[in-house]
Amino acid sequence: MIPLEADHVVLGTGDPVTAANAGECGAATLVCKVCDQREQWALIVGPGTHVCVNGDRASLGIRALFSRDAIQIDHGKPFYFSTENAPIAASFQGNAAVPCARCNSEIQPGQLAVRCPKCVAYFHEENGLQCWTYGPNCVCGRSTALNEENCWRPDEI
Repeated sequence: MIPLEADHVVLGTGDPVTAANAGECGAATLVCKVCDQREQWALIVGPGTHVCVNGDRASLGIRALFSRDAIQIDHGKPFYFSTENAPIAASFQGNAAVPCARCNSEIQPGQLAVRCPKCVAYFHEENGLQCWTYGPNCVCGRSTALNEENCWRPDEI
């Protein structure tokens, strides 16, 4: 698993490489845009490259990506794309309070909270208010384990 820590990642037949500048291109490129606190990823296919996403050819040269998509370049070994991150308890950095998805009371800036990697909802996670770890799963079904691991692995396919 290679974390996507940039908004521009070049794919080839080897491992993905974070591009040094937006002008670099390979067989395909992953490009990210953040909108409403959610990452939206697109796959841009280089000229003359055969790229399939989930078995379907990306024939228009661009394709929106969704979590758990399989990307295969020139009939090589597939890459598995996931937007999931490990859940972590951290100080809420928002400018204004947001409602907790479990108890519906406000999470104030600076309070310890968890943002669900799957549904992007916020939950309290401090002494007296363990809303994230209250049950085994988030309201969206994602595990509430705080073990700093992603839930989904490609071998589950």
